[in-house]
Amino acid sequence: SFGPETEVQKIIQGWHLDLQAQSQVYTRQVEAMSEWDHVVFKNNECIFGVQQQMSVVSRLQDDAKQRLDRLGREQEELNQLLRWFEEGLDASQASNPSFASPTEQALRAAGLVRDEFEGVDARVSSMVQDIRTARDMSGDACDPMVQVEMKLSEGFELLQGIDLKADELASTIAWCESHLQYHARSRRAEQDSHVPGAPGGGYAG
Repeated sequence: SFGPETEVQKIIQGWHLDLQAQSQVYTRQVEAMSEWDHVVFKNNECIFGVQQQMSVVSRLQDDAKQRLDRLGREQEELNQLLRWFEEGLDASQASNPSFASPTEQALRAAGLVRDEFEGVDARVSSMVQDIRTARDMSGDACDPMVQVEMKLSEGFELLQGIDLKADELASTIAWCESHLQYHARSRRAEQDSHVPGAPGGGYAG
């Protein structure tokens, strides 16, 4: 039959099919949005963790700089204590090309530590920049976060290494200072023994 009712039914059936198709599209869009929300939530957790670790790296970096500055000041004090010792070196030792004075040894150790720290400082700064770049990237940030974790681990190892080097230099400076103080006391005692009228002096008559 081709009556008006049949035409109406065809129109309604067409609308029904269109509605089903639109519903399927809408369902897929909702599922995609839910999945994207999950990814965003996961990435936000990763970014928050990275920000915390960045704060730790920055604090360790500042501590290392302060430690190195303190060692630099101690090195200057050590240089002053070493001056009198340098003046009393044997000429034969001073003329020996292979002879390294205590000052040269201390300065060489301090220079090695400073060079290594500057390298660490540059690498940590680059690492922090990579972290910020990865954080600002759009899309799936899971892979960049893995790279960030690797860089953070590398940064922690480097900072631990420079901390050990700083401890070694501090121990060397402390040993040199005690050694010089011992020689200074011995030299003063020797000078006092030749002062006229001093106890045990050789000029009392």
